[in-house]
Amino acid sequence: SADGRRILVNLPSGPVRVIDIATGRHIAELGEPGGVDEIGLPPDGRTIVTQGGKSFRGWDLATGAPLWSTQTRADYPSMSGDGRRFFERLSDEADIVVREPDTGAKIASLPTKGWIRKISTDGRRVLTAERIIDPESNKIVGNIVEVWDVDRMQASYSARYSDPSILHNLPGDRSAVFELPTEETDQQARMTMIVLSEGRRL
Repeated sequence: SADGRRILVNLPSGPVRVIDIATGRHIAELGEPGGVDEIGLPPDGRTIVTQGGKSFRGWDLATGAPLWSTQTRADYPSMSGDGRRFFERLSDEADIVVREPDTGAKIASLPTKGWIRKISTDGRRVLTAERIIDPESNKIVGNIVEVWDVDRMQASYSARYSDPSILHNLPGDRSAVFELPTEETDQQARMTMIVLSEGRRL
């Protein structure tokens, strides 16, 4: 938990077990019937947010009692680490919509066709990647990587990378884009480091 007093154990296809660190006592089990995909840890240390399938639910850590529940229509929603924002896309062509998990209220709409690759812990920035396809050959010719500022609803970083390239998330708020060498274009290997919390590259 955010206050360091409890351990949360997310069991595969099962509930989340809440254990008191000081005593080792099993406090509660909580979650969705089909299991929990993500856990959000609000800074208050008293609650958590779980996401399982299309359901979001807030819980009281002391009692294990549910506090609220909301639903999304998206098949693959994502949530910020603090549980304060979730991100959804209803189709390949739709914008990314940011909402409050407890009320479902819309916070922002990000006009990008890129797919979410990483979300900052506070949900204020999101890293997306979009493939560029040649309409004539129908082959991938590059990738667009962007960092979106949710509050401003605009990209603070945007760059095109050649294909093949790999986006790899690192611990903390950093990600790396690796552009791989090819014999056809004599492309050299290159790595770019992106700092998500600052919305820029190093």
